[in-house]
Amino acid sequence: MENGFILIIGANGSLGKPLSNKLTQIGYNCITPSSSILNLKDKSSIEKYIKTLPLIKGLVILAGKEPSQNLEQMEWDHLNDMISIHFKGVLWCIKSFKEKIVPGGFVITTSSVASRKGSYDPSYASMKSAIEGLTKTLVKDLSPNIRINSVAPGLVIDSKVYKGMTSDFKQNHINSTPLGKLADVEDILSAYLFLITNKHITGQIININGGQYNG
Repeated sequence: MENGFILIIGANGSLGKPLSNKLTQIGYNCITPSSSILNLKDKSSIEKYIKTLPLIKGLVILAGKEPSQNLEQMEWDHLNDMISIHFKGVLWCIKSFKEKIVPGGFVITTSSVASRKGSYDPSYASMKSAIEGLTKTLVKDLSPNIRINSVAPGLVIDSKVYKGMTSDFKQNHINSTPLGKLADVEDILSAYLFLITNKHITGQIININGGQYNG
């Protein structure tokens, strides 16, 4: 029996595709718009998309832009993209789509260990901190009908960020991880599935970083 529709924003990424496959296997219908159809940098795109959206069980936001510029390299357009894709567009999607989420449904945002330990790219770490604050803030706005939580991964093997790193950067991440290894995709997906199925968790940040950050 079908469990309902789940909208996945960012479904073409290293986490989005396998998450969509797993949800389909357990009976959900996944809606996976491309960025050309649902553009987080464009308010009108978000507001136009809602007109085509059926009632959904939940919203999972995985869209992102990889950290790539330090303070000296920072360009204005990069900063604007980071703010729109990682925060402003996320907030506007939740605001716009919440009426389409059925009672008992959920929103899951995506943060990063960078929100706690910083990043090479200050705009990336800052926006991930902002998304955690947003997740906690919206608990009261969305309760009791909608749960909202966030998953905050560390570096994930074979992700786009991982593939763009030098061997030294990868090893530095491993050396700073008490478990002595990086997460794989399955480690991260299990958190999303847990938050989808557990009906009594809201306002939480699930940290999956091998002990890089405790708390």
